[in-house]
Amino acid sequence: MLCLGLAWLGCGAGVAGARVLGYHVEDFFRPVALSSPQLSPDGEHVTFVTTRRRRATVMVREIESGRERVVHSANADTGMITELRWLTDERLAYQESFGTLVAINANLSNRTELFSAGRVLLGWGFLLLGDFAYPRVLSRLPDEPDHILVHALGRDGLPEVSRVEVHTGDSEVVQGGQRDVYSWIADRAGVVRIGMQYQRGRERLLYRETPGARWRSLDRVMPDDGGRFAYSGRTLAGRRHHFLGFARDADLFYLASNAGRDRAALFTYRLSTGEQTLLAEDPVYDLFAHGQDYLAPVFSPRTGDLAGIYYEADKQRALWFDPAFEALQAAVDALLPETINFITGMDAAENRFVVFSASSRHKGLVHLYDRGSGELTALAEADRRFRAEDMSAMRPVRFTGRDGHALHGYLTVPKDHPEGVPNRTVVLIHGGPWIRDTYGYHPEVQFLAYHGFTVLQVNFRGSTGYGFAHLDALRGDLGDPAVRDILDGVDWAVARGYADPDRVAAMGASYGGLATLRAMAVAPDRFRAGVAVAGVYDIPEQLRHTRRSAPRMGYEFWREMTGGIWNRRELREMSPLGSVDRVRAPVFVAHGMQDFVVPPEQSEELVGALAAAGVAHEFLRLEDSGHGTGPMRDRILLYERIMRFLNEHVKEEKR
Repeated sequence: MLCLGLAWLGCGAGVAGARVLGYHVEDFFRPVALSSPQLSPDGEHVTFVTTRRRRATVMVREIESGRERVVHSANADTGMITELRWLTDERLAYQESFGTLVAINANLSNRTELFSAGRVLLGWGFLLLGDFAYPRVLSRLPDEPDHILVHALGRDGLPEVSRVEVHTGDSEVVQGGQRDVYSWIADRAGVVRIGMQYQRGRERLLYRETPGARWRSLDRVMPDDGGRFAYSGRTLAGRRHHFLGFARDADLFYLASNAGRDRAALFTYRLSTGEQTLLAEDPVYDLFAHGQDYLAPVFSPRTGDLAGIYYEADKQRALWFDPAFEALQAAVDALLPETINFITGMDAAENRFVVFSASSRHKGLVHLYDRGSGELTALAEADRRFRAEDMSAMRPVRFTGRDGHALHGYLTVPKDHPEGVPNRTVVLIHGGPWIRDTYGYHPEVQFLAYHGFTVLQVNFRGSTGYGFAHLDALRGDLGDPAVRDILDGVDWAVARGYADPDRVAAMGASYGGLATLRAMAVAPDRFRAGVAVAGVYDIPEQLRHTRRSAPRMGYEFWREMTGGIWNRRELREMSPLGSVDRVRAPVFVAHGMQDFVVPPEQSEELVGALAAAGVAHEFLRLEDSGHGTGPMRDRILLYERIMRFLNEHVKEEKR
């Protein structure tokens, strides 16, 4: 029951609504046409992925002249670039759709296939752990500039590490595969020192102090917490550790962890002594959130140490340990005060920096910052047809739930809506439930706001990023704590004058669909309409499906969080199917007929129950779509129908 947010479903053209507008669905949901900007070590070139003729395209640009070259264009509309990085000053590597790793010079000469793809994934269990086994560059070798380490599957189907010559593709294995090890990690000198192991239902870190030494377990990195946290060790719930990388001192590495504490913090760990030292923490937010896994480390190429991190708070924040980088961030922010600015790349001498800038109203811009001159030069824009001034600002909000706990979320009011006038509102409920809403550009938020809806997002209990107690609150009860928080958010928006209590709709996908139906049943008078996409409405049946078709680790996770199928009476009480007779407002239901995560029978069963209960409803079958995936025609149809439904049942006030 892996659940995706509604944003995964949105990409289309045209809209059916009451007004003719300057923007259409495709403008909001069009895939970002710029990503992965990488600066060459000498700072003379930048490479990035853009979209040309609907195909992902790798470009390289000479900084001084501005000349651009097309390095590679994907073979189909669905092709994507899954690896892009510089190997030397003149040579870069790219990969299409987890396939063969290719190297080429910036002038397009000497194209060489470095490593063939082989098998793409090392089993479904490792897919769930989030580590793909496609060929990828593990590290450059600082003492051997013409060689790199490549992580890929060997002939025995186990991950191994090879030393590869970047011009010829000649290779030799330097770390063979070991049973149950699904990923290898090298230190900054290129020595493989860490192995990620999944064995007998437990995930472990293995390490060795020197090359050739015996592998040992890093279980001691998980100190005794006196039973404070319920954690089986068999799932992704509970304590989490995220390896960030080695320091220049190969005996020291950085990790984020919530072992023995409520919120994940940043630590250093010394291999030889087992000494674990707190480096940074936030009093409110996790520095690393399960499910979202957003924590971007920035390493200094000059010193080899961790210079700082970006992490999710109310907005994305930077935390710097190197004063030079802190000053750099301040200088960039002073030049770009309206956006959140991320340092995503730099040259080896730390003179030139690639900066990605984004906001809730813009899909993103890329700049080049020169530390010496202090000049900021625009390199590219994610979507030139999209103007930030036409969009609506998202603002972080905080309020207190009825149970006395702090709640966080986001409010987006249409940009032209009069201040202090309550508006028709959509409470947009994220999937998961173990993910979170974040600040930034979100297509469905801007789509709804542009069409006159205020959008409220609540990071209800069960959401990640706010500590273990907040995340674990849905263990054994997937509905009520989250629904109470969502309803408290609606009450807050009404009390503050943002939402018109007579014109509120609920909307969500996957788990968000479940929560939408639960909220409409618990508080039938609060909502004028509901939109549920690819939702789970019969939890016992979904657990049976998960047991049959999902990786074992996925099933173990859901069994731990729900109590298992033998808890069927309680699970039925949590399921929306058991309470549809209390729903009063009309419901729009949509589901992809090729959905193998949440089968379409879930929505078909819901529609039958709504009909039996006399609840007005519409049902849209997306014939060729899966769970958050699908062709353009299905996506167009989905958002056309959603907007038509909302406009019909949550009407725009005449002024």
